[in-house]
Amino acid sequence: MNRFVSYSILLTLLVIVSACRREEVAPRPTPADGRLNGLFSISADKQVYFSKGNLRCNPKKKIYSFADEQYEVVGKNNNQITKDYDGWIDLFGWGTGRNPASYGLVYLFYDKFYEWGDSAIVNGGNVPRAWRTLSYEEWEYIFFERPRARAYCGIHTIYCDSINQYKAVILLPDNWTEPAGLSISTDSLSFALGKVQKLIPVADWRKMEKAGAVALPCGGSRLWGNTEGDEIGITAISGVNTSAYYWSSSFGEDKRSAWSIEVVDSLPELAENLRLMGFSVRLVQDK
Repeated sequence: MNRFVSYSILLTLLVIVSACRREEVAPRPTPADGRLNGLFSISADKQVYFSKGNLRCNPKKKIYSFADEQYEVVGKNNNQITKDYDGWIDLFGWGTGRNPASYGLVYLFYDKFYEWGDSAIVNGGNVPRAWRTLSYEEWEYIFFERPRARAYCGIHTIYCDSINQYKAVILLPDNWTEPAGLSISTDSLSFALGKVQKLIPVADWRKMEKAGAVALPCGGSRLWGNTEGDEIGITAISGVNTSAYYWSSSFGEDKRSAWSIEVVDSLPELAENLRLMGFSVRLVQDK
């Protein structure tokens, strides 16, 4: 082998290695690339930023995106879930990051957890591995264990007009400072006050959002099979604008279940659910 050929092979290998290294270490998106500015403690010494909206996917185009508004959900069209569907879905079976259109009773679809945040998200920096799903313990810390946890969350309705009203779990960041000029006090929004739910005018919400508030909208759930009297193989969407279900990355106690955080009617709770259920996904970024 002559010297020229040896140098050519070496140069090619260096280019390949360099490209692989660049792919492995994705740059963190800036706040303009999908990250809200509020910080939330997930343990005594770690914090995260939430994404600007719930995760959604176009199965046919194989595109992931964050919702344009925090309170936005797809709703009933989630029953269109197929790999050829050319529209948005935002209710996913557990751990279906590599194949978001997976659904049905075949538990091999959900055998392993494949992180949704490993995919490039077009309005979230558009680079792989920039986001991740919270674990059971991290959801638990946000809702129940961080300082002022109960005072900094509640389920309320963001009021745009008489038709467009969006029920959501409102989370306030660790360093919350109430913006000036609100028509309601955020002190009245906490779960600590019980089941009292408020209407938050959208003008107030814009100020709260700018100050770091997060809304986890009530996207409902996708049921499968005969759970509501439907024929086997039929998907049914329920609880839209009523109930919130969000997946964690944590396995349940048997191979069919996984942990989620859910808010039905009033108080949040961590629960094991069947992995085949279609729930919302909200991704975070480590500080």
